[in-house]
Amino acid sequence: YWMFAPFMGLMWISCIVLYGMGAEKLGSLGPVIGWPVLVSTTVLGATMWGFVTGEWKGMKGRPVHLQSAALVVLVAAIFTLGAATRL
Repeated sequence: YWMFAPFMGLMWISCIVLYGMGAEKLGSLGPVIGWPVLVSTTVLGATMWGFVTGEWKGMKGRPVHLQSAALVVLVAAIFTLGAATRL
C-alpha cells in the first residue's frame, strides 16, 4: 500500500486545486456551495469504492438502507446547491 500513498496525495491536492478554481468561478457563493459539493462527492466516491472493493460485502438490512438513504440525500443536496447557483 505504500506505493499508493503518493498517488493519494496527488489526488487530494488536485481535488483542493480544482475546488479552488471552481469556487472562484462561482463568485461570492463559491465557498458556500463549493465546499459542501467537494465533501459530498468525496463521501460518494469513497462509498462507491467501498462497494466495488467488497467492503460492504455480506452487509444486509439497516446499515445498507441507512447508507443508501444518506447517499440519496447527498445527491439531492448536490443538485439543490447546483440549482441554487442559477437563482
